[in-house]
Amino acid sequence: MTMTSFARELFHSGRYQEILKSEGSLPPRDDKYRLAALVFMGREIEAQHLLESARWSGEDCVEVHFYILLSSLRIGDYTSMKRDLLKLYNAYQKCSSAATRFYLYQGLGLIRYYKGEFAKGHGHSRRSFRIALKRQDNYLCMIANDLMAHSSCMLEHYARGLQLFSDSLRFANKMASNNNIQVLELAQLTYKIEAGQELEKAQRELYNWIATIEPQDYFSKTNALLLKAKLLLLRGLFKDAEDLLLEISQQVYAFNQGRQILNYNLILGHLHFILHGPSKGLGLIRTSLQLCHKVQDYYYLHRFKELEYFAAAAPVKNKSAEALLPYASLTGRKSRLRYPLGIIPEESIDHYLKDEVPGQVKLSTLKKLKNKGLLGLLIMSGLYHAEDFIDLRLAERAVLLACAGNLDLFLELSSGQYELLRLLVSKTRWRRQDLFESFWRVPYDPFIHDNKLYVTLKRLKNKLLPTIALFHFEKGEIVVKNLRLFKTEQVLVARDHVEHFQYANFNPRQFAILRDQRVGELIIPREQAQLFGVSRNTVTRDLKDLVKRGKLIKIGQGRGTHYRVL
Repeated sequence: MTMTSFARELFHSGRYQEILKSEGSLPPRDDKYRLAALVFMGREIEAQHLLESARWSGEDCVEVHFYILLSSLRIGDYTSMKRDLLKLYNAYQKCSSAATRFYLYQGLGLIRYYKGEFAKGHGHSRRSFRIALKRQDNYLCMIANDLMAHSSCMLEHYARGLQLFSDSLRFANKMASNNNIQVLELAQLTYKIEAGQELEKAQRELYNWIATIEPQDYFSKTNALLLKAKLLLLRGLFKDAEDLLLEISQQVYAFNQGRQILNYNLILGHLHFILHGPSKGLGLIRTSLQLCHKVQDYYYLHRFKELEYFAAAAPVKNKSAEALLPYASLTGRKSRLRYPLGIIPEESIDHYLKDEVPGQVKLSTLKKLKNKGLLGLLIMSGLYHAEDFIDLRLAERAVLLACAGNLDLFLELSSGQYELLRLLVSKTRWRRQDLFESFWRVPYDPFIHDNKLYVTLKRLKNKLLPTIALFHFEKGEIVVKNLRLFKTEQVLVARDHVEHFQYANFNPRQFAILRDQRVGELIIPREQAQLFGVSRNTVTRDLKDLVKRGKLIKIGQGRGTHYRVL
């Protein structure tokens, strides 16, 4: 293998660090691969210096000007883009061939794509792909397919775009040790998330990918974390997403990739709307609009204009649609008029929420959104506001809870935990004695009951974590977040037939069993032992005593023994 073919192989496989390490041993003609490696590593000044210090001719001249154009695209400087495209075209005029025509079409496609003119970008990349296919060059086929895939997905033609990414991966796999495979897989993952497809699987793949990114690859790491923020938004974990964005803000602006900054601002703008209201979001939107005009990025101009009209709360939807029409015609995308804060397509949001009433979504819909990782759509669509609230109107002891910027649906609360939660949220501060006596309806003895109260509350707290931190312990009291309550007129605590009991005749476990179970329900000793954190023998003694008092009936023998409420 010659040194030239070795450098070319390294470049086509995306192993740019290895090219830079081999700098002294590369022949002069392979300087174009070193220049390209510098561009892809974000070292534009060094690349520009190499461009000016070396002599380039023929096809090499066209190729290096293509790489310099990529540098302008990365920064998002439209003036530099036009200048570098003109230099690429002049170089092509001096050496017109199939190879140089590929770089010209691909350069035109990239500029159209970065301006947000996705249909035109797709058309140019399709021409470059045909040239690459005739030349049977796997690397050129890969990058042309990649641009077509991005363009299709940005037009929200996700099925076609994801198929094109698969084609790009097929070409990439034909090259040994290809680091570009990771980049393509991340792009594919990005659009699966934006299409709302297989989000649980996508999250696992993303987190695994984040763990393998090289520390010096700031661009990929930041893109992956921005994608993680979108997943958090879709799940309804808005405060977690905001914390993540604040954590990576310095990296985003230090790397100075134009589109990455706009993507960051767009996600942050969504969060400002959701968590802090339109007034805070508007400042960021208008700053971003100025940047969009500067770099002539029509896609982000379109997205930020949608948010601006949404903030203004335009009374007539048709006027908003008419105002956004010029941007829609440039990008080829439909304007988001119903759900401008949504990430997935509006048609998909309608699929889940079209028959729902604001403030009272059906439990079946909530379960579906929870399972799909799309609970955040409740806030993004405006069906609920992002204030702290708890919805206790749902069947099956389900609870929808929004607290401190996060939203979650809880489906596996025991009857005791559910009733305790209902009681807890009725006040913002509880003394231990008041809470114990209100819930268990027996006199409070701190020596006996402190640990029971603490353990019961701790189990409820762990059920709500990690998404919701509803209450905490402070100087012997329980401090609860102040929530808006959505509830029925149902009594919060004991059932009527339990309230007439003489509390002194029952211990707290027996009282809880009678209060939480309906007539005819079965009681399994093992489950009660786990619930109360005591031994099975202790629970069995309690149940036998209730049988003697005529409250339960014993069924079965031995370890299969269970009880029915009378």
